Amino acid sequence: MIYHYNKVSGEYTGKTAKEFDPVAGNPLIPAYATDIVPPGSVAGFAVCFDTASNSWVQKEDARGAVYDIASGDVQQWDKLGALPATLTALPPATPFDVFKGGAWVTDITAMRLAYESEVDGVAEGARAVYLPSVGQALTYQEKERQARAYQAAGFTGVVPALVSFDVSAGLAVDAKAAALAIIQASDGARLKLTSIEGARRKAIASIRSAVDVKAVDAAKAAGLAALAQV
Repeated sequence: MIYHYNKVSGEYTGKTAKEFDPVAGNPLIPAYATDIVPPGSVAGFAVCFDTASNSWVQKEDARGAVYDIASGDVQQWDKLGALPATLTALPPATPFDVFKGGAWVTDITAMRLAYESEVDGVAEGARAVYLPSVGQALTYQEKERQARAYQAAGFTGVVPALVSFDVSAGLAVDAKAAALAIIQASDGARLKLTSIEGARRKAIASIRSAVDVKAVDAAKAAGLAALAQV
């Protein structure tokens, strides 16, 4: 048999039946081929022919996805041989992995901080639904104050202006109903804000107390789920 190899890399590409010179009877060996039998393949290596030593050798084969040990960014590698010291074939397990001692190690402190920030962002978004702008907040506070004062007066006397506005706007059938609706909305918003803050604090505490990657992941997931249910 004749064994062929790539003319650039020397990598074994296949075999064909040996042919002979019809006159001299000598075996015909084409370029980039040999009649030396190649060794079996080994995982992580490619069988290549070394023309300098006229023998087959095993070259490291990390072709495919490799990772920058500084950033964890993936890239495609198409060369045979050992990888540069700046690359590894080992994939990082999380975006918070750092390469140490030939392996990826998760920086759990960075992971916790990132997850805490994510929880804070979700909580802030949830609070925004119940927190008006500064100008609106002043109006709502005054509206609530007038409604509670009207309630304290037994819903008698002069109807406060902002309570009266809701009646004239068709938001309530009368002043009492308008005042009660204003108070109920204010109390409901406070309850929601309190619940959001409670869920946020619980999530942060769980993330900070988690002892490993799996537990930190679980704490974040549970915290975000709790915020979504508020």
